[in-house]
Amino acid sequence: TCSLGNTAASISVWVYLSGNSGASTQIFGKYIESSNASVFRVGFNASFVPTYRYRAEGGPTAAEVVLDAAFTIPKFQWTLLSLSYDGSNIKLYFNGILASTTAYSSDLDWAASDSWILGNLLTGSDLFPGFIEDVRADNVARSQSYYIDMYKRGLFLGM
Repeated sequence: TCSLGNTAASISVWVYLSGNSGASTQIFGKYIESSNASVFRVGFNASFVPTYRYRAEGGPTAAEVVLDAAFTIPKFQWTLLSLSYDGSNIKLYFNGILASTTAYSSDLDWAASDSWILGNLLTGSDLFPGFIEDVRADNVARSQSYYIDMYKRGLFLGM
């Protein structure tokens, strides 16, 4: 299990899109076991635009924070998707570049008892059409310079 901080957290993942998806697809996320609802998820829509969604513990009818990036995930190349929460803002990065941000100052509820899901939705549907590598979760808010450095190192390593 993994429990991220309620007031600061960062997640990053390398993805390699090699197929098509006719619907929104999740790359990674966390679910509340008792209500079968997502706490947060990072994925992309049918047009391959990265998205981040966060719901409070209340489940599907709770207030939802949505970030949509101004980029599309390219096929047949590695892409670094990252998000960071610093207690005031949730930020989504695309290859180290800030793609979207929104103000959010409530605590995040990422309990260790909830399920982490990688590559599909909780139902097992909408499988990720490609590869997922080097998923990282931290209890600190990472900066843009951190993600730029991670992106450059990943390119050096053949990502």
